[in-house]
Amino acid sequence: MKYVPKLPDDNVNITKQNPLVEFFKMVVNIFVITAALIFMITLISELLSPYIPAKIERKLGVLFSGSLCSLESGEEIERLNTILEKFRPFFTEHDKRLDYSICINQTDVFNAAALPGGSIVFYKGLLDALPEEEGIAFILAHELGHFHYRDHNKRLGSVLIYFAGSLFLSIFDSGAGT
Repeated sequence: MKYVPKLPDDNVNITKQNPLVEFFKMVVNIFVITAALIFMITLISELLSPYIPAKIERKLGVLFSGSLCSLESGEEIERLNTILEKFRPFFTEHDKRLDYSICINQTDVFNAAALPGGSIVFYKGLLDALPEEEGIAFILAHELGHFHYRDHNKRLGSVLIYFAGSLFLSIFDSGAGT
């Protein structure tokens, strides 16, 4: 029998599908997996945030509050503390786990923030825009609500998990991990 060369009927090295279809499927799969991971990470941080002890929360708060402002004394701080004291009779046991402190950031930003550990930052721009006690009490109640529902812990947990994930992914890059 004489050998006659011919192409095989089936080649395992060549796909029968269009490469663009395979690429599209891969991109969709990566997107779905990424979305699922983000959802799971957010859910996990939401579920675990109530179990962060107040002691750890206070330690985290020291890291943040020191960089945003320093605790001051003065007429403005006394006024804010007086308003804060009016809320204390309404605190639940859960709310009493933290020692709340107020500080002022001298930036002309129209904002306030609840930091882990009980620090409440009022920006000078907000205080200048709200000279009335009622407006400041409204903002203070809003920030106290963040503590009650532990919003800062939920966001901080998500951020820490995402940060750790990005560090892990960056080790595969040439030099970005360092």
